[in-house]
Amino acid sequence: MSDDLKLTLDTVKKEKKDRTALIIALLVIVIALAAPNVAQYFGARGGMGGDSDTLERLALKLEKQELYTAAAETWIEYIVTASPGTDERARIWYRIGRMREQSGGYESALAAYYRSDQIAALPELEQEISMATERCLTRLARFAALRSEIAARTSIGDGDGSGDVLAEIGAEKITREMLEAMIEAEVDAQVMQAAAGMPADRVRAQREKILNEVMNETDLGQWLQQLVAEELLFRFAMEENLHKDPEIAEMSRRIERKLLTSQVLAREYANLVSVTEDEMRAWYAANGAKIAGSAGLDGGKVPPFADVKNQVYAAVRLEKEMAVQAALLERLTDRYDVVIHTSKLGGERK
Repeated sequence: MSDDLKLTLDTVKKEKKDRTALIIALLVIVIALAAPNVAQYFGARGGMGGDSDTLERLALKLEKQELYTAAAETWIEYIVTASPGTDERARIWYRIGRMREQSGGYESALAAYYRSDQIAALPELEQEISMATERCLTRLARFAALRSEIAARTSIGDGDGSGDVLAEIGAEKITREMLEAMIEAEVDAQVMQAAAGMPADRVRAQREKILNEVMNETDLGQWLQQLVAEELLFRFAMEENLHKDPEIAEMSRRIERKLLTSQVLAREYANLVSVTEDEMRAWYAANGAKIAGSAGLDGGKVPPFADVKNQVYAAVRLEKEMAVQAALLERLTDRYDVVIHTSKLGGERK
């Protein structure tokens, strides 16, 4: 019996020894396989200084060649790779903002300037960021935000940039900035409605002119009364559950439908439609009779290009917009598998 017991114990020990050796071997293999991944991980975390140096040189080269969009993206990669200190990050984000501004990306430039200011308030950049912010807001015609920004930086108003409280509805306060934002929205709606076929720079100029007139010459008390009245009527409508009325819900759906479809087209036009001087002159040369007829001139005399430049721009842009719309609808017809059974219409109406 003791021999049997001894044999059993030896077998168990041998099995444990073999299993331990197998585990050690597996661990060695796992560690060997994991080593490249570990090295790659630490390299990505900033252990490979050569990568950050390369990115910095590339960003400077792109910036020198005035390829500002690519340079800004490379600087962002540099920040992620090199993990620079707080002050350097603030300076780089200011640099990114400046390049975005030079490229005409005023919204993204603002985001970069604000980020720089939030990371570290560096004395040498304070004035530059303030001026750059005002430039971008002006270019975007965001005058309410501009006034708020100026107020916040010059300690005008209540000190936090919110501005004077003009009215109170219960616990809610209506500030000057809220009123100005409402005026901007109203002006935007009117300008966009009348801006079809107008050059973008002319639209911006028109918007700025109207806003300046409204802000400086109009009785703001009337706008404030309108804002308060709208808020009161809206609250009352919600209390009365008018938004749940089937007819009103259907009207709201139709309004939303038209708004969204118009915005789809507006986005397509913004991305794909542009009108050059050469295109305008070519259209003008090819459509002299049409221009003379629309101008009501005798003898088919074509007016000078400068006199009808805006009309020519609108005509060229309309043609391009119609082409973009037709192409989009053709793509969507295929995408949504549209079939129109014209034979079911019963022929043309007399």
